[in-house]
Amino acid sequence: QLPTAAPNLAVSVSRDPA
Repeated sequence: QLPTAAPNLAVSVSRDPA
């Protein structure tokens, strides 16, 4: 898994707050 996977998830959640 790339180290960018974690930041991507965080950004995804931040941009799309459920």
